[in-house]
Amino acid sequence: MLKFPLWIVRPRTVPAPVPEVEGCAFSGVPLVFSRTDRMVAYLEAHGNSRWDVRCVMREAGMEAFADLHESGYASVCMDPEADGSGGQEMTLAELILALRKDAADA
Repeated sequence: MLKFPLWIVRPRTVPAPVPEVEGCAFSGVPLVFSRTDRMVAYLEAHGNSRWDVRCVMREAGMEAFADLHESGYASVCMDPEADGSGGQEMTLAELILALRKDAADA
């Protein structure tokens, strides 16, 4: 089940070189946060002036995922830690299936 609102975060500039941290946050895909405090902690740790941030409500989820696809992305990094570690890489197809399942269960 996806928890909304979701926060989609993409760098406005070319990201810095990948540090020695295990996690999907430095794989070049957009970041998606299900909690505002996690997003804020990440942005503060990585320079919050370089990011495009989009708040997505459940009703706009399909449109947001389509926008990411049209921008050339196939996956996202869900809920990385502030240092970029952890997180779960999910394909846009997985997100769409989860969104459809949530709608069917409602």
